[in-house]
This record gives sequence, C-alpha cells and structure tokens, in this order.
Amino acid sequence: MDFALSGPQMKLRDEVRRFAEEEVAPQVPSLDEKGEFPLAPVKRLAQLGLIGLFVPREYGGRGLGFLAATLAREEVSRVYPPLGFFYEGNDAGLYMLYSSGSEEQKRRYLPPVCRGEKLTCFALTEASGGSDPLGLQTTAEAGGEGFVVNGRKVFITLGEVADYCVFVARAGDRFNAFVVEKGGEHKDELNLKVKGVALIVDIIRIFALEKGLRETSTLERIETLRDKHTIVGEYADDFEHALEFLMLLRIHHQYEQLRSGKAPDNFINPNTLSNLEKRSLKETFNLISKVQNMIIERYKSFIW
Repeated sequence: MDFALSGPQMKLRDEVRRFAEEEVAPQVPSLDEKGEFPLAPVKRLAQLGLIGLFVPREYGGRGLGFLAATLAREEVSRVYPPLGFFYEGNDAGLYMLYSSGSEEQKRRYLPPVCRGEKLTCFALTEASGGSDPLGLQTTAEAGGEGFVVNGRKVFITLGEVADYCVFVARAGDRFNAFVVEKGGEHKDELNLKVKGVALIVDIIRIFALEKGLRETSTLERIETLRDKHTIVGEYADDFEHALEFLMLLRIHHQYEQLRSGKAPDNFINPNTLSNLEKRSLKETFNLISKVQNMIIERYKSFIW
C-alpha cells in the first residue's frame, strides 16, 4: 500500500504551509495578546478556499477528501494551534451536516460555511456522561412544527461563535442529530450567571459535599476548603478573584441597564468589554474549564 501523498495533496499542504508561515505567523503575538477568536485568519482561510476541504464541490467545498482536511489542520496548528482548533470544531459540524443532513439541509447550510460566511460546531459531550453517546440525557420530543429539546451540552468547540450547531439527542428509543441556528433575543451575548457564576458555585459545591461542609456561602466554602481540599487549596485565590470579577462585571452591566431604563439581566456582549476585561474573562473560563476537567477525571468511573 502506498502511503505517499498525491500531487494535489502535496500542493495543498504547501499552500496551507505558505499561508500559515507568511500570513499567520506575524499575527500570532497580537492574536495571543487579544485572546479573541481569530476571525481575520479564518476569513482569509475562506478567501483561499481552505474551508470545507472534504465537502463535495456541489455543496461549496473542494472535494479533496479527509486527508486533505487533516493536512490543512496540521499545517496551521504548527504555527498557531487555535486555528487547528477552529478546523476541528468547524469540520465536526460540517461532517455531521454532510453525513447526516437531508439534501435540503446540505444545500442550505454547507455552502455558507464553506464560504466562511457562517461557522458551525458539533455538541455531543454532556456534564453528566462525558462524550459517551450511550450516556446521553438530552432529549428531543416532537412538538408542533419541530422538536422540544431538553438537556445541557458542555465543552463545545466554537460554541460561542458558531452560527449553526449540530447536536445529538435521544428521540424516543433512537439517537438523532439536530441542527439549530443561532438567533433570538440574546444572539452573540454571554449569560454571565449561567456560563460563569453558576459554574463556579457548582464546582465549589461539589468539593464542599466531598468534605461534608455546612457552609452555604461560596466564598465561605472556598476559605474553609483552603486547607482541606487539594484542588481548592491550589486554586482558592483564583476562584475568589474569578467570582469577584464576574460579580462586579454583572453588577456594572445591570447598573448601566437600570440607568438607561432597561430591565436588568445577565447577558453581556463580550465585544463591548475592554481588553483587560476580555483577558480576565478568558482567564476565568480557562480556570473553570481546567477544574471541570479535573472533576471529570476524578469521577469518570461513575459517569462513563
């Protein structure tokens, strides 16, 4: 069996390598400093026809196959790993749409993603069962003209920026894939309470239950656990700073809403934050993600 790359594959590899080294590499320091989704490089990938490489031409892709998509991901990751994560998340959604979507869905969703006009993602993992499909608890029940979905997905690569999300849910005695479009009243906004404050509260509650604490205040629990819990002991200051930052951000947001005569809520647009606030928010979510992974590792024998 010949494992050598074909001529078109080598040409594609060289094309992506040249883009990564000549166009992306000079931007890496500023991209890391901003800590934002690398939208400009992604748009450039689209202009070069480097999105949807495995998608057939009839749906807007280049029809080069999955090895070509892997080569592209490898080359950009060598210079700037976040672009590799973009490929991973976007391609996962593209693949589900291509492999499981109806003809109508393919023609509706695939071309704009391949053109870079829209982004997609794939949601499988759940807090209660990890990425084991047999442990899925999200359900979808037929209702009216569509489905009523109940459940919670976590660790969704590109989840915050994707326009389309493909997810898997139980529909009766079957597993079905569904696609939803981002929209609604709070499009492009972040729920500080659900996505931030509540997650920290839940994490500390788990550790408090492990030690049988009676304290009900999250900050009191953190202080009590400093010398009793190895994870909290290591990250106690980080937890306190993160919780304080989220609460202050939430209070400031709601105060400004009240000043302008609006009803207060928990939804902020991250693009309106200062660079310092964006950096602090990124550090907060990195902390939450890191400790969530620790918890999953700690209890995986119970949830997998």
